[in-house]
Amino acid sequence: RPLAGGVGGGEAAEDRRLQGSAELAELAEDAAEAQRMLKEVLAEGSNWSRAVLNDPEQVPMDSERRKWVASASDVAPSAVHYDPGVKDKHVAFQKAKSMQRLYEASPPLAELTDL
Repeated sequence: RPLAGGVGGGEAAEDRRLQGSAELAELAEDAAEAQRMLKEVLAEGSNWSRAVLNDPEQVPMDSERRKWVASASDVAPSAVHYDPGVKDKHVAFQKAKSMQRLYEASPPLAELTDL
């Protein structure tokens, strides 16, 4: 995205967020681990924190299984947490392709931030 006011001589610069890898398999593994860790912090020891909800065909996106309601004594008291799962690798690759700039030889996988 362009920075406010541009950089030097009024040129726009991009603010890219890059992952530690450009390999889709590694990105997917990292995303799954981050998802697991976050859920464990939010709902320690619960069935929801251990559930893998990546396949929307098995667990539809509007399923109540994707939600967990925290108690008053949890880290985020009385919050409703939702697990969208980790994106399918094919879907993630297609998203990266849609982000690909004309001058790039391959999709910018390292820029995917919502796996």
